[in-house]
Amino acid sequence: MPSRAQQGPRTIVLGTDFSAAAQNALLRAVRIAKQHGATIHVIHAAPRLPVLLTRRFPVLSGRKQREALVGLVKQIRAAGVQAHSQLAHGNVIKVLTAKARAVAADLVVVGARGRTFSDSMIGSTAERLIAMDRHRVLLVRRAANRPYREVLIAANEDSRLKEQVAAAKLLDTRAPSVLHAYEVPFESTLIVHGVRGDELRGHRVIARREAALRMAGLIEQAGLRPADLVLRHGNAARVLQRVDRDALLVLSRGRSAVRHLLMGSVTRSVVAFGASDLLLV
Repeated sequence: MPSRAQQGPRTIVLGTDFSAAAQNALLRAVRIAKQHGATIHVIHAAPRLPVLLTRRFPVLSGRKQREALVGLVKQIRAAGVQAHSQLAHGNVIKVLTAKARAVAADLVVVGARGRTFSDSMIGSTAERLIAMDRHRVLLVRRAANRPYREVLIAANEDSRLKEQVAAAKLLDTRAPSVLHAYEVPFESTLIVHGVRGDELRGHRVIARREAALRMAGLIEQAGLRPADLVLRHGNAARVLQRVDRDALLVLSRGRSAVRHLLMGSVTRSVVAFGASDLLLV
């Protein structure tokens, strides 16, 4: 009998702010839920407001949000998926985390508004999403009107590739590709000092070969083929930001403080400025 992980997600928490981006997330969550027979828990986090303020302005009481949640549940159920809703008060990430724990969620789905954060907000928004490291988080950027064109796992030699592969197969049963970004050591220095032509090309070939060798053992341990490795020359953040908008990118979050510091800037950058849907594992 297949394990629960092999069966796919059975409980999904969907965060919504009733925006167009949240509607994209809803459609993707419904597609996943229908595929696996999952239940969706729709939750909206509203700020806590003083009682005197809500009495003076009834529009702030939450009635409209509750009505909107009822409408979303009807939409989900009309698609043949079980759904429940909740209006909660407090910080959105804390609310989502608490709900995910309460229902033992296999997946948390939220919509991304695109490149709308200021530089000062990128870090805090991404960090809060990354902090939900007990749960898989799917960040949806595009309307879910078709399956993902491809599934790419972003990995380096320190990645938990087996876990990423398992998470990817929850959402798409196709064998994923492993995307590894590598840089050529001292390439800019060599160019500045006049290294050109065959010498520079040879140095790049060696760097690519060494990158493939570094990843070979990890690929094998994850049960994938060498042909599943995709090498891209360049800075990791920029390479991942350029992943096709119709793909699903799977990115591992570090459990240790050291991994968090190493991966943090890349992850924040991809969360804020990437083009594809992003599954954080």
